[in-house]
Amino acid sequence: MLTRISLTIDGRLLDKVDALVDGGEFKNRSQTISMLLRKSLSGSLVERAVVLAGKNNFLLEKILIWLKKNGIDDVVIASGRNKAIAEKIGDGSAMSIRVEYTHDENRGTALALKQARRLLKQPFILCYSDVFCENLNLRDVLSFHDSRKAVCTLVLTSSKHPSNYGVARMMGDKVIGFDEKPTSAEGFLVNAGVAVCNPSVFEHFSREASFERHVLPSLARQGQLSGFLYYGKWLH
Repeated sequence: MLTRISLTIDGRLLDKVDALVDGGEFKNRSQTISMLLRKSLSGSLVERAVVLAGKNNFLLEKILIWLKKNGIDDVVIASGRNKAIAEKIGDGSAMSIRVEYTHDENRGTALALKQARRLLKQPFILCYSDVFCENLNLRDVLSFHDSRKAVCTLVLTSSKHPSNYGVARMMGDKVIGFDEKPTSAEGFLVNAGVAVCNPSVFEHFSREASFERHVLPSLARQGQLSGFLYYGKWLH
């Protein structure tokens, strides 16, 4: 939530701030100062998250609280036709966050995300409402993403049971592909339900409906998908 403050600042420093205002990524002086402070404190300009809310939303409130705890208080919920979510969460003010909604007619995760494109002019967090990484430090993920310069960073976790969308194949910190039928192993690296995306991710969208089955494999083939390993507690 926004709070009005009075601020005294060096004139030359303010000139540098004003020089960044472009009406696009930096819309005005106030937003520019806010974004620069956020980057200084967290190492990233990320300030918004998108939550893909499907049929299973029992973890949604936990995810919103986790985002708030990690400094993200501006959230877009892609809720399809699920009116119960909006009725329960509302505008987010009860949780001291700001919530907007997009509606995707249940046509798939990629199209649901695409509906929110107009609201995503800077890098953003992507979460799934049915997966929760309780101890994931988002600052670490954002720092990793900023240093790797990939279009998308996908958080991966170890599981003895292969994901429905394939097991990640890694080369260094790059995800180079996904195996739908992996061979036996002690543990598989699977999608942990959290990603960091640059706005340019939308350039990799096609008519296919699934972010997991189509967009992520496409990014991997082009060397634009990094993998952040998380071994903490997670719920699915």
